[in-house]
Amino acid sequence: MKKEEIAKQDLSTNDILYGPTDPLYKIDVVYDEKNHELRGNMDVRFHNNLDKTLEHIYFNLWPNAKQLEDGSIEVSNVQLNSKETDFMVQIQC
Repeated sequence: MKKEEIAKQDLSTNDILYGPTDPLYKIDVVYDEKNHELRGNMDVRFHNNLDKTLEHIYFNLWPNAKQLEDGSIEVSNVQLNSKETDFMVQIQC
């Protein structure tokens, strides 16, 4: 079934049969009160039900509170299947 045909049907997001499915997010965060910093790890797992390898995976990261608008986020390590992999951080305003 083509994407155009799927788009014409009245399906919920859970009914769409293409793309990564069943995401599981585990986030461990510690607040450093002295330096006003959050440090943590995020583990993301999902089932890739496509018939091809995903070339890119995108994450949108931003502070989730109005008082943190002037803050920053640093990504220091990305792993794929428990092995370090290349990554790129793009900042968009």
